[in-house]
Amino acid sequence: MKFIFILLVFIGNINAQWHFQSPIPGNNDLNSVVFSDNETAVAVGVNGTIYRSGDAGIQWNYIPNYSQIVFYRVAFRNNNNG
Repeated sequence: MKFIFILLVFIGNINAQWHFQSPIPGNNDLNSVVFSDNETAVAVGVNGTIYRSGDAGIQWNYIPNYSQIVFYRVAFRNNNNG
């Protein structure tokens, strides 16, 4: 019985560590994240969600898109075109 109790307490503590980092709110599902170089990344997802990072993913900026399109994938031809 002690083993089950300890296991449940441990699992509960793992889930408590999840929270939004940046940006807040950012509750749309993401489908693809691609780095074009060591610093620049773009993430896309449902409801036209587009985020861009210029610092290796430390902070993300929301790119307004005003559409409800579901983006499934993002790709870069080179560092300047994506």
